[in-house]
Amino acid sequence: PLVQQFKNCRQGKWLILLSVAIAVTGTGVYVLLMPPSYEASSLYLSETTTTELDAAAAYMQSATLLATAAERIGLTESAESLGRRVAATRLEGKKAVQVTVRGRDPTAAAALASSLVEACVSLVVETKLAQLAEASQALEAALARESERFDRVKELEHLRAIADASAALAWKKDLLATCRSRLTLIDIEERKLSAEVHYLENKLLSEPATAIRNVVEDRNSSLHGLTAERTALAALVETLERETERLGAELSTLEVEFEAFMGERGPHSRQVTTLENKYQKLLAEIAEGTHDPSWFPAAVPSQRIGPGLQAYLSLGGIFGLLAGVALVLSRARWQGRA
Repeated sequence: PLVQQFKNCRQGKWLILLSVAIAVTGTGVYVLLMPPSYEASSLYLSETTTTELDAAAAYMQSATLLATAAERIGLTESAESLGRRVAATRLEGKKAVQVTVRGRDPTAAAALASSLVEACVSLVVETKLAQLAEASQALEAALARESERFDRVKELEHLRAIADASAALAWKKDLLATCRSRLTLIDIEERKLSAEVHYLENKLLSEPATAIRNVVEDRNSSLHGLTAERTALAALVETLERETERLGAELSTLEVEFEAFMGERGPHSRQVTTLENKYQKLLAEIAEGTHDPSWFPAAVPSQRIGPGLQAYLSLGGIFGLLAGVALVLSRARWQGRA
């Protein structure tokens, strides 16, 4: 039977060749008339976790972002239709997501791929800037509270120091006044005792008496005691005057510092300085934006996707050959039955 089939094929070779020619011609015409399809790819880069990259890839295939990207470049195609032509995948081993768009128009495919990634980057940047702004406001409020608390503490410290210096100065002044009053009394008692001793000594010249002599010695002893007390009090008064002068100068210095503090609110504590540094850093980040994530636009593809013309013609030739053989064998079988 195989030999007979081979003979049948040789007899129907023109039919087989005709079938191959028809199939190849039809395939060529189909390929030439078939609209070409192109693929354009854009990259989304971010120094983040794989989970966030997977989330970005999923978001770039969502209807919301597809509609936004299409609106940016003026496409009227629905998000559902666009979703069938868009694929976003995270590249293994790289902190990147590749967005691929298929389409008949290579320029439109590249524009859509770039628009999708750009829209995603813009959204991420806007979200980060909003978070930074919110954190900045919270930090500014905390800084204001901390500055107010610090200023109040420093104000109380200044007031307490001034109060302590004022109390010490008042005590020294009271003690100095007491010592001066005592010195005045000592001067009065000394003059009184000196006059009495002088009177008794004159009286001893005219009336020598043991009783008078004893009184004179007692008055002289009291006079010596007052003199010693006056000397000690004079030294104490001198010391108190120096202390009073020093405390007065210290109080004046504190008052000047307090006035300067109330005018300038004084230097900040370490915690306030740390908060200010963080605040300034946030302001700088908000001012200059962020470089993460970044992206690369898609290049306009120049070659269509899928097998080339030669591959299609080869497939058409094989299909025509098989169809021709099948037709010849079927005809031989039908003639044999007849």
